[in-house]
Amino acid sequence: MKINTYDWGKILLIIFTVTIPLKEDLNSKVLILLALAFVVVFLKKRQQKFSLLFSKTSSSYIFISSLAFLTIGVLSLIISGPTELFKGNRFSFPVLFALFSLFFYVKPQKLFTIKAATYSLFIALSISGLVRFFYGIYQYFTTSTSFFLTRLSPIPLERYISSNPIIYGTLLNFCYSSILILFLKKEIKKEYFFIASLLLLTFHVNYFSLSSAIIFVLINIICLLFFYFKTLYKPLTICVFLFSVLSFTFLLTSKGGEVLASIEGEASRVRNYSTSLEIVKDSPLLGYGVGNELHILQSYRDSNSWEYINKYHAHNQYFETLLGGGIFYFMSFLSIIILSLIHAFNEKKILLVLFLINLGLTMYIESLLVIHKGFIFASFIWAYLIFNNVNEKDHRACSKERAGI
Repeated sequence: MKINTYDWGKILLIIFTVTIPLKEDLNSKVLILLALAFVVVFLKKRQQKFSLLFSKTSSSYIFISSLAFLTIGVLSLIISGPTELFKGNRFSFPVLFALFSLFFYVKPQKLFTIKAATYSLFIALSISGLVRFFYGIYQYFTTSTSFFLTRLSPIPLERYISSNPIIYGTLLNFCYSSILILFLKKEIKKEYFFIASLLLLTFHVNYFSLSSAIIFVLINIICLLFFYFKTLYKPLTICVFLFSVLSFTFLLTSKGGEVLASIEGEASRVRNYSTSLEIVKDSPLLGYGVGNELHILQSYRDSNSWEYINKYHAHNQYFETLLGGGIFYFMSFLSIIILSLIHAFNEKKILLVLFLINLGLTMYIESLLVIHKGFIFASFIWAYLIFNNVNEKDHRACSKERAGI
């Protein structure tokens, strides 16, 4: 049986989705090459026009904002210059988001579906989750180590399975969001939904993260409101984002720092936030150059602190953005989030709404777009949820506009 370009693309996308929870080098290179190949092949074959990406549509505004985000980041680096701890992966998210946006814009319509991606991701999360689960039992009975929060560092599988609870929780929540929507749309049977939900919830408990648990609850509430009380889901979603801003503002105070330290059991994030805030105040407009964030953080830190010794990032994507490119860079990033949310509301894309809540809240406690697994997952899924199948819609909208309709 002959396999054509379309079939190879479908196979590679499924393989990529399966490898999302695994270690970095197992997924990124094949996906980036795939995206590049499809953009080149289908632009040439189908003669798509880039002008449609700059039309007056919500998806176009998001794409333009992503280019502005990348441009401002490059300018900040040119002005500041790279330092000895320069990290080029800080540009990965805007570059990949733009690339994957083009990829989903020009690809064949049925090459990649969120349903197939959900099944693939569920299989991958189940494999890695079950490994953690049984290894937790093994640790408990052999070393009396707590069953919860077990890491895989003592065994060889750590080389292949990511052990970051926040990243893993983010993937679990996205997978659950998609499965919940498919169930409410009656596209999967209730017994399959129950089994899948039970497994994902077990993995959540086994590798517990408070932020992921809160997001899990919010996903259920907002999704149910969307399907059964549509007038309430938008106001509640907006309130969630506003409340998150107020809550994080509180955590930046001395009292809030004490609360956060008591929850975490140590104060590394509190120190990270206070240090980041101090740095931002010293250069709020232009930042210190995208890629130089770690260098400037290390220069302000106590050399005996845990975060200095381990060269930790800011543990907050919003601070990471402010440190790199200042307020202009931060605002361009914020515009992508806001425009994506408006697009989701207008197009009734509930999965995109849940995805933005998942990422938006997680980025308060993790530099998600600095971590390899984070920016690969975020750029790929984010671009898909916005640009998949919008080509024909954009073309019709532009035709109507030219016709004066």
